Order: sequence, then structure tokens, then C-alpha cells
Amino acid sequence: MILDGEGDMRDRLASAYRSEVQYIGPEGLNEETLYILESINDELTRVDAAGDKDTMDMSVAAMTDDAVSELAEQIRNLFELSR
Repeated sequence: MILDGEGDMRDRLASAYRSEVQYIGPEGLNEETLYILESINDELTRVDAAGDKDTMDMSVAAMTDDAVSELAEQIRNLFELSR
């Protein structure tokens, strides 16, 4: 999983969402998992795009380190729940 790689956690969080999470659809997800997916999406699209940065880059840049870590943990949990 991209989240477990090296480099800046904000970059890894945005990359993980783009490549591993954003394409998960609601089909077959229970209510709890769907809620987690929606809350992750809401957090990562909270800030408007600016310049050459999209809404996800801007949202991640605006988060505290704790918020980034918490969201990364939610993504890990999402994958555990979907197995």
C-alpha cells in the first residue's frame, strides 16, 4: 500500500487516495464502510483547488500532521473492512 512507503506522508496520502481509494464504489459495502469512504472523500476535497494544485493537494496541505495520520489510518481500516 502506498501509505506504507517512504516520503512525505501528505504526498503518500493523496497518492493512496488517487490510486487505491477514489475508485471504490458503494456496491457491496456495508453501511459502516460506506460512511468511512464518504468521510475520507469529504476530508480530501474540503479545500478548493488553487493554481496548479487540485482540491486533494490543497486539502492535504491544509491538514495538521495528526489529521493526516488519522486519515491514513482510516484508509488502512477501510481496506481491512473490505477484505
